[in-house]
Amino acid sequence: MAVLPQGWRRIAYASLDSTNTALKRQIADGSRDLHEGLVLTAETQTAGRGRQGRAWSSPTGNLYASFLISAPDDLAKAPQIGFVASVAVVDAFATPGVRLRCKWPNDVLAHGAKLCGMLPEMAGAWIVLGIGLNLRPVNGPSDYPITSLAEQGLAFTPDQALTAVSGALAKRVAQWRRDGFGAISSAWSAVGPARSEPLAIRMPGPAEGPLTGRFAGLDAEGALLLDTDAGQRRILAGDVLFSVPSLTAEVG
Repeated sequence: MAVLPQGWRRIAYASLDSTNTALKRQIADGSRDLHEGLVLTAETQTAGRGRQGRAWSSPTGNLYASFLISAPDDLAKAPQIGFVASVAVVDAFATPGVRLRCKWPNDVLAHGAKLCGMLPEMAGAWIVLGIGLNLRPVNGPSDYPITSLAEQGLAFTPDQALTAVSGALAKRVAQWRRDGFGAISSAWSAVGPARSEPLAIRMPGPAEGPLTGRFAGLDAEGALLLDTDAGQRRILAGDVLFSVPSLTAEVG
């Protein structure tokens, strides 16, 4: 059985269409049981979702959870929860010999392969934070490398993983509220891309190809700063690609 932070409560399902969708339904229905720390989990999802409407493969044995978090008074700060959650996942599974890194905006990698994804969504005064974490190997076609805790030599059941994630998340949410985004940004940057690391970003909407450049950090709102041949760009939305095309010229 998972052990949650004080005041948190879990509702566990064998199967859901999507834990985020189910939690948003509870909000829309005006459930009286809504409180920060409410967690919905499912052993499997029939319509799991990732960022930008992508399907999230949901075989049994992995962690699929959605956490209810009170949105900040300044709703413009709500997207920062993705960085809070990414750092919390790294905290939860930090192990000597396992290289966990954050990939902008909401992924956690292990040795360069995707281990965990987050889907934060606004729902009224709430943030619904979906976390999908691979505990066992996931088979199937993908445009990028995928890994699991088991493949990194770490054995966790879904309940054990939920205990670890929820405890770390509660601490990082408290830090975010107490110390602001700067503390979270510093923690994320310590396990994010190296300064001047080459990056390629697929921008939303029609585009001829990915935007390439070198990582220049995060700004105060969590936007990615990219040094390109044409100058520094502030990226609010996009996908950092796993495979980086060769830069046409040295930047900076």
